Amino acid sequence: MRLFGIFILMLVSTLSFSQWQIGAGLNSVYIHNSHEDSAPSPLLTAFDVYGNRPINEYVVFEPHMIFWINDYSNIDNRTVPVEIEYKDAISVLTVMLDPQFLYHIDLKTVIKPYLFLSPAFVFRIPLISYGEGEKYRSSLFTNFNGSGHFLYPGVGFGFESEISNKWDIESQFAIYYPLLISKVDPFDNLTIKCGISFKYNI
Repeated sequence: MRLFGIFILMLVSTLSFSQWQIGAGLNSVYIHNSHEDSAPSPLLTAFDVYGNRPINEYVVFEPHMIFWINDYSNIDNRTVPVEIEYKDAISVLTVMLDPQFLYHIDLKTVIKPYLFLSPAFVFRIPLISYGEGEKYRSSLFTNFNGSGHFLYPGVGFGFESEISNKWDIESQFAIYYPLLISKVDPFDNLTIKCGISFKYNI
């Protein structure tokens, strides 16, 4: 969890520098799941907070912290998402640390497009258990957070536009691939995120 602490300090430090923006928004998050006896691939709502600071004329550093909650269980020795009604499950808080490096495409337009890369990290924290879900707590935590399973490098694109001299609006689409999680399907746990947010110039 050292990365989590470093990321918190990174976001807090944004408040003490000029040229920084701070932002918040909502995202829809899709997580691919191929297991037939579990829930369909979840489509979730996530909350996003972030900072934004230019590195040069075209490149921007934009570290995000994104949160969402859904239920997991163990089926056929696999940790898989399940419906809220499933009798043996654990509600899990997911925290994505997403330090994006944006490259702005200069089109001289009001709406400014960009591309980005990110060495994202996804940590899942078990919360409340249901039925016999408690017995899966340790294996769930290890399956998702151990042996580099939290590595989710991502790519994406977005658009931003100035609303006023203090406020911008931004929309973004991104895909994150779990590098080291063992998979039955090569796209298991592939995560797709899209959302909209507002940024404030400090």
